[in-house]
Amino acid sequence: MKSAIELAMERFNDEPTKKLTDKQKEAIAEIDIKYQAKTAEAQVMNQDKLKRAYGDLTQIEQLKSDLHVEIASINEKCEREKDRVRNESE
Repeated sequence: MKSAIELAMERFNDEPTKKLTDKQKEAIAEIDIKYQAKTAEAQVMNQDKLKRAYGDLTQIEQLKSDLHVEIASINEKCEREKDRVRNESE
């Protein structure tokens, strides 16, 4: 599973730079906002679970690991959606 940074670097290295339309820029900005909200929601939910797991170090470590995986998944989905927009032709 590649990180968002690895995906971005591959895209940067493999593709010649092309100009985005205003419509594409707007769509990408909306995607960023959508996925930032999903990340924030995951973090808030995780904080609530961490509070309930107070004192159980094994569960706390698992919750932190789960959050890391969930955020990575959210970032990958975000990048795929932005790539789809970037590759759309007008």
